[in-house]
Amino acid sequence: MNKFILALGITVLLNIVALSVSANDVDLSECKKTIFSVTAYYSPLPDQKFFIKWDFLKETKLNGQGVVGASGKKVFNGMIAAPSKYKFGTKIYLPGLGWWEVADRGGAIVAAGQRWEKYDRLDLWFWKWESALIKAISFGKKKLVGYVCSEDKEVKLGFDLSKIKVYDRFFEKTFWIVPLYAGRKDPWVTVLQKHLTSLGYLSSNDITGYFGSKTKQAVCKFQQDYRVVSSDSPRCGYFGPRTRWALKFALLTKGESLIPDLKLSSSMPLVAFAGNVSVLTDVKIVFDRPFKKGDRWEDIKTLQRLLKKEGIFKKEVTGVFDKYTIDALFEFQKRYWILDDNAALALRGYMWPSTRKKLNERVKYRWDKYLKDKEKLQKVANTQFTKPYKLNEKASEIKVLQLGLKLLWYYNWAINGKYTQATMDAVFKFQLDTGILDVNSPSYLHGYFWPQTRSEFSKVFKKVIESKMPKFDLF
Repeated sequence: MNKFILALGITVLLNIVALSVSANDVDLSECKKTIFSVTAYYSPLPDQKFFIKWDFLKETKLNGQGVVGASGKKVFNGMIAAPSKYKFGTKIYLPGLGWWEVADRGGAIVAAGQRWEKYDRLDLWFWKWESALIKAISFGKKKLVGYVCSEDKEVKLGFDLSKIKVYDRFFEKTFWIVPLYAGRKDPWVTVLQKHLTSLGYLSSNDITGYFGSKTKQAVCKFQQDYRVVSSDSPRCGYFGPRTRWALKFALLTKGESLIPDLKLSSSMPLVAFAGNVSVLTDVKIVFDRPFKKGDRWEDIKTLQRLLKKEGIFKKEVTGVFDKYTIDALFEFQKRYWILDDNAALALRGYMWPSTRKKLNERVKYRWDKYLKDKEKLQKVANTQFTKPYKLNEKASEIKVLQLGLKLLWYYNWAINGKYTQATMDAVFKFQLDTGILDVNSPSYLHGYFWPQTRSEFSKVFKKVIESKMPKFDLF
């Protein structure tokens, strides 16, 4: 039975994990320990609300009917597709995922060394219906240690599929692997329409989940603006890989997150910065006089913004030295041990010299931090990529490469400076989306960081980073 193979594109969305193995409670004495590359597939049903390939007929063309496997056995919980080197009936134990039996094949289910696979490929059948599709995509592609046992081994097959963790906000996070075109109606179309609305190509009333003529026209206009296709191209209005790439770039440079709830580690603070750079010359002395209640000055706006940054002032910035500003300033004085709760009422919230000095110090601190962050980002943006990398080679600039791939949502693993297989896969996806390569290009170029790829990546990465330069917004 042909299968719906989800590896290409999904590997960009998901972590590759290696599970440790314990044989304490499983008899693996006559089994061979093997490293596998593991994905999952499912069987579609006619009345699903959504399909990766738009409709049931197209989906079944890739998945089969979900009745029997290539072995002739009816589908069952525990059925696994494996390369032809594994006989039908072979039992495979995957720690944490239970026992499986080889009962299916597939064109992309190949042995190590074929179709760019480093390890033997396995495909786990995750049952039927759209819920199984969600689980298969969420499972992704994993590097797992397994145990290959003989056909005669008696085991209890199957796995509790409820244990498969599914992405929160699934459709927003998987949007970047799905081709979309006129006539399609599903939640992925809704995500597209929301993005087009944020960029001004649609209005909020156009968010219907249906890819009709208006959405097609919006996609076509977007493609022309970003020079993806011309207006007379038959692909104008088709949301494919190159258009997804252009949309990523448009959203990133606009300061929007590609993925809801995406959190990068503390070593990658770049997504926190957005906006244009303000130019200041001297911030050593900002506050040089006290204010009276009711005063209106631009400096008071600066004061209110600073107190907001300190987490003290919760009201709107008005430039009026009102009761709320005075109360917040008193909290500031207490925080920095200028006054305490027993201070005279006349001093509470009054900008006397020691208070002004501390306020100016806090402005200077934030200005210095802004300059440091700006310098750091500029240095990152100017990183020179001067060579291709071999698999598992280490270099400091590879960290920057991985960071850029992560910001573009091609890479979701550790920023470790090592040119891992996951990094190569992400580079290959970048090459596909930008048109540097296509799926028919020689395999030795897939993920190879050669001059054209380095040049295109450097150009795009610099623009994205510069669009995220920090803004000094106290003034």
